[in-house]
Amino acid sequence: MSEANPRVEHENLVWAREVHEKLTSLRAKFRWAQISTLGGEHRASVLVVISLDEKSSWVNRILENSRYARFHIHSDERKAEMFASYGVNKFRKCKAQTPEMVLEKLQNWVDSHNP
Repeated sequence: MSEANPRVEHENLVWAREVHEKLTSLRAKFRWAQISTLGGEHRASVLVVISLDEKSSWVNRILENSRYARFHIHSDERKAEMFASYGVNKFRKCKAQTPEMVLEKLQNWVDSHNP
């Protein structure tokens, strides 16, 4: 089994941290993000949950009873994809080379629900 390149590990983890930090400025009713290093630091990713409804309006205070989506942002492939949702528009898997591009694509998706 080959060793992962430490420089690549560091770059991917730094990129994931930058994405996580940028997501704090996402304008949505509810947002949550967490960095995952389950596959190792060289495959760090960001898991994101967005709800288009206020938390207080969720039936029985359950996220899945709101209009929500879950996203996986891969640092090694620089891709963002939606893997679970309810009551929202589709989000096409896309490349996002910079943390700013990730924020822009997610913000555009959120804004597409507000006329």
